Amino acid sequence: DLVASLSQVHEAMLPTGRSVVIKVQRPDVRDDLLRDLRAFEKIAVFFDSYVPIAVQYDFSSNFEQFKSSLLNELDLEQEAQNLRTLQRILESFPLLYVPSPVARYSGARVLTMDMVRGKKVDQLSDEELQEYDCEGIVNQLFQGYLRQILIEGFVHVDPHPGNLFLTEDGRLAIIDAGMVAHIPDTVSENLLRIILELSEYRGEATANAVIDLGAQSTDFNRAEFQNAIAKLVAEHAHLPVQDLTPGKLILQINRIALEAGLTLPAQFTILGQTLMKLDYVSRFLAPGFNPARSMREYSGQLMNERAKQEFSTRRLFQALSDITRATGQLPRNLEKLTDSLANNEFRMKIDAIDERELFRGIQKVANRITAGLVIAAMIVGAALLTRTETEWQIAGYPGIAVCLFLFAFALGVYLLITILFKDRH
Repeated sequence: DLVASLSQVHEAMLPTGRSVVIKVQRPDVRDDLLRDLRAFEKIAVFFDSYVPIAVQYDFSSNFEQFKSSLLNELDLEQEAQNLRTLQRILESFPLLYVPSPVARYSGARVLTMDMVRGKKVDQLSDEELQEYDCEGIVNQLFQGYLRQILIEGFVHVDPHPGNLFLTEDGRLAIIDAGMVAHIPDTVSENLLRIILELSEYRGEATANAVIDLGAQSTDFNRAEFQNAIAKLVAEHAHLPVQDLTPGKLILQINRIALEAGLTLPAQFTILGQTLMKLDYVSRFLAPGFNPARSMREYSGQLMNERAKQEFSTRRLFQALSDITRATGQLPRNLEKLTDSLANNEFRMKIDAIDERELFRGIQKVANRITAGLVIAAMIVGAALLTRTETEWQIAGYPGIAVCLFLFAFALGVYLLITILFKDRH
């Protein structure tokens, strides 16, 4: 039998003669995993709370996404459902195969599914790969994952070579659907825009799509970010085909966004990591595969399908329901508005300027000007007192004048240090 990290896998045959694989979860693996996850969760919270630069990367949010995927992998009933969902999504790709689960012999800790006869993609020699339509397989694999991410909002996030088999009948089988992620419609819409702009190497348009997807901090510089992304996309456009790596490009965009003060959702990182794994598989099976061309060819179809979804019967009924509800509430809202106007209770709140911060700044400027005038007056006074003859002298000068000058000098140094190191520029 084959031994996996969380489960054991055994070959078997059903009474009907059907060849199957039985995946059995290891005993106590859930308790061990939960204990380890609690430790990692504390580490993520610590970094987000006490390491300033870690706040940009939102370790807690990304950890929750990872934790959810990992716990789903422990539920073999959920994995069986994932296999069925993946079958439905990829049914239009004849070179891709997902084994069917056997519901009668499956449960929370046991999964029975069809046997896949073949070899892992990284175990085949160059001579064996010549027998397969590797270019077509990689193209369909890439487009199948774009469909998962951008249309279905359901993505198998672990397409590494150990989960991909080249079968004896010339197809690519995805044998493990334990780790999946769900992408909201609003996120997938923006991801589709980003993929479309990247496929055409439009840097500024890509940057704008990324900005629409993310959350901006107060110090986010839009122009600087646009220039950085445009430069990155332009550099990628001139790479040879064998060096094109969409996954790496997505992760580089994510890094630039974080450094610029733009926080992107965890699904953007998932997109980059998933495409990175596909990059590795495609480089191994078909080194001449051009992912940008595949994205361009398939993006039009994805846009059409997305538009059909927007105008589906369900969406139209949902929009009609929203309009009906808003129309029903309109008389009540108008009544509230007119009552507020009649009773002089209507208020408008505008947060264009923080008045407290503004007046605090004005007060600080006034205090600094006043302090500067006082210091200047003390220095002038000290200079005039140097001409006065007194019994008490320091280094041959009148003691009062010297003390006044030293006090003014100390105040001036303090004021300068405060301006340079404590004021916000």
